[in-house]
Amino acid sequence: MTRIGSVTNVFRWFVKSCFVLPFVLSAGNSEAQTKNSDPIILFAEADPQMNAAISSARATISYFHAAVKANAGTEYMFKAAIPYGDNSGVEHVWVMFENGTDGKYAGTLTNSPQFVDLKVGDQIEIGFGNVSDWAYYTSEGKLVGAYTIRVMVPQMNKEDQDYFSQTLSEKVEGVLYD
Repeated sequence: MTRIGSVTNVFRWFVKSCFVLPFVLSAGNSEAQTKNSDPIILFAEADPQMNAAISSARATISYFHAAVKANAGTEYMFKAAIPYGDNSGVEHVWVMFENGTDGKYAGTLTNSPQFVDLKVGDQIEIGFGNVSDWAYYTSEGKLVGAYTIRVMVPQMNKEDQDYFSQTLSEKVEGVLYD
């Protein structure tokens, strides 16, 4: 994971389609509330599982590109890493994919950032290098990708754990998740 500064990196996850809930990479692993009342899960900035998930998502981004090109699913999303403040932190937010050209993704923000001056529904564009996760739903309702969500499932409430245990796919084009 590209590290900008040494303070908090803020992430988000979505639940049940494109509805989103945030999580924060911070000093511990616990649930909390954000300013907009979305639940969050805290992770250490150097959390090896979360950093491995981000690395895996970036290493398999070609599967996302292929799925979009083949129209193999619905609700294509990517997680954008957006610097905030004096570049001492990065907030990761889910964006509904609209297009990808010239080394950039564009789409509509699907959650309310904590530290970045954006809101749900804003149009954003980021470079491919600032993608920290990707996901899409298959026509069968399975969620493909979502590497960072897989790390968070054990810390989610029971309802969300049950949802994701039924929804997360077991593999991407024959590549099993760790």
